[in-house]
Amino acid sequence: MRRKILFVSPGRGNRGLRSISFWRFPMMSIYRLAEITPPVWDIEIIDEDRASLNYENKYDLVAITAMTALAPRAYEIAGEFRKRGVTTIMGGIHASMIPEEAARYVDCVVTGEADGVGFWKSILDDFVSGILKYRYDGGIAQELAKPERYISKTFKSRPFSYFPYTYKLSLIQTQRGCPHSCLFCSVHKFSGRKIRSRPVEEIVREVQQEKEKHNFDYCFFLDDNIIAHKKRAIELFKALIPLKIKWLSQCDISIGDDDVIELAVQSGLTGILIGIESVNPEDFETGMVANKKALAQKHERNIKRLRSKGVTVLGAFILGLDGDTQAIADHTLSWANHHQLDLAQFTILTPLPGTKLFEDFDRDGRLITKDWSMYDTCQCVYEPMQPLTKEYLDWAIAYCYRNFHGSIGSVLKRLRGRGLRDFIMNFFINIEYSKFKQST
Repeated sequence: MRRKILFVSPGRGNRGLRSISFWRFPMMSIYRLAEITPPVWDIEIIDEDRASLNYENKYDLVAITAMTALAPRAYEIAGEFRKRGVTTIMGGIHASMIPEEAARYVDCVVTGEADGVGFWKSILDDFVSGILKYRYDGGIAQELAKPERYISKTFKSRPFSYFPYTYKLSLIQTQRGCPHSCLFCSVHKFSGRKIRSRPVEEIVREVQQEKEKHNFDYCFFLDDNIIAHKKRAIELFKALIPLKIKWLSQCDISIGDDDVIELAVQSGLTGILIGIESVNPEDFETGMVANKKALAQKHERNIKRLRSKGVTVLGAFILGLDGDTQAIADHTLSWANHHQLDLAQFTILTPLPGTKLFEDFDRDGRLITKDWSMYDTCQCVYEPMQPLTKEYLDWAIAYCYRNFHGSIGSVLKRLRGRGLRDFIMNFFINIEYSKFKQST
């Protein structure tokens, strides 16, 4: 008898970063699990931001993944299916960091990476045999399972909510792990500090497949830091050159170094999100942004290099670090304008469960709430170090979006010298960012 499994990514609504159309693409972990699910299973994938759930549909198993801000919604979904006698499994970063909590809401909790060789299949086999355990731990997978079926990784996206323009974006991960150990980040705990890279030839085949099947406009490499292993990145960029694609990703400022920038651009680098984190020298002494002090010395030179090559640069900033004062909003805006960033992303320091920052703030009584829905990086959930206040940070993030992206004069000055196509695209994305909606 064939069985059916539903993979669910809870809806993220229209607040915070999700109020910016540019960032409305799906969580890929459910697509990854779907592609390694044995063919004896029928599958369905629901991303709540793109489709609605029907709890009356018949499923044998429901698998849910969620980041911390989506955990409450994930628990609601699990509860509705459990009322109907459907077995529920939850994995992802939040369940991995607080498995005891997740276990109160679902039948089975999977911690760590679920796509190691044989691991996901063994869980499904246990379910079929009636011996599903309450807890499984995939740890850090050393070898990833091969796909059992083709699942498209290309999606239509709308960069502007008010403009009917769409493009096709293909989402592909090439490696996992991050060598940095920033106190606010859970990546190195979940995926390790050692970079684990997929074979370059495998990535090339996947990119070619998506291009042939869907003729995507851009490929977004989902790596936390695509340049973290520079030798391997250079190998990847060389292999991508013949494909003649345009790609986006996120990384540190080293993408602009002499030994890599030319190859990156030749391979199709079009836009990059760079984790600048802080422009306040005092923050480097707090330990919250480990390993970023040396990188900060490269910012001005490498941002200029990237922009001179036609690469759109999006700088990501965190407000509310312990070294900050109430000048941080204006200081950050001034820095971003001076360096002529095409776009900027402003977030509030968020002590996510599983991080050293969360442990420290919890121990010191600095957490204001454990309502996980507020942990979306756009609301202040902790007591800042004086002279900062929660009220200031909640105000500052909206102020930064409004003044950086909403000032037409500032936008025109920063985009001066861009080619017509890039100018038009980046101009309207700036306007989209200026519509940022404060989470409530």
